[in-house]
Amino acid sequence: MRALTNLEFFNAPDGTVMVCDANGVNPLREEDRELISLVYAYIDENFSAAFKALQDKYRACRPNVRHYQFKIVWCFLRCNCGKLDHKLDFDRAGQAHLEDVDCPMAGECKWYNVICHPERSTNMTTRQREVMKLFIEGQDADAIGDILSISPETVKTIKRDALRKTGCHSLAEFIARYQNILE
Repeated sequence: MRALTNLEFFNAPDGTVMVCDANGVNPLREEDRELISLVYAYIDENFSAAFKALQDKYRACRPNVRHYQFKIVWCFLRCNCGKLDHKLDFDRAGQAHLEDVDCPMAGECKWYNVICHPERSTNMTTRQREVMKLFIEGQDADAIGDILSISPETVKTIKRDALRKTGCHSLAEFIARYQNILE
């Protein structure tokens, strides 16, 4: 099965979303079911507000599931992975690197900061968010335990659970992906 790794997407001048992968450079097509399904699931799992907005935007296409999913993926990629650059949009580890795509409608479009520049969603509990925010601020487990009146071991357990829930393998990865959410 294909994975979301080693992928670069970019916008062609005619509006086509191009896919650069091990097979070369090709336009994203409705027939690319496996890739579309993977990106569709990725958007759903990581950007719930953007996913809901995309569903609303393409509601009229919903009866044709293939076309509906294609349009959602196409729009998300155009708005967030549209530059051809030297940084993969999905790297070897499957980590996404969304881009600030130049758009003439930036700031005016109702989808700006919703579909474009989306906020990453998490299912972290309030306590997990508190603990991870303190780690981001540079506190260690002992200090966080003192601040929140819990043991350092409980702090470490909460951190481990938050990392697992967000799919991160380290605090550095968590900070890179979620720092803006907790500010």
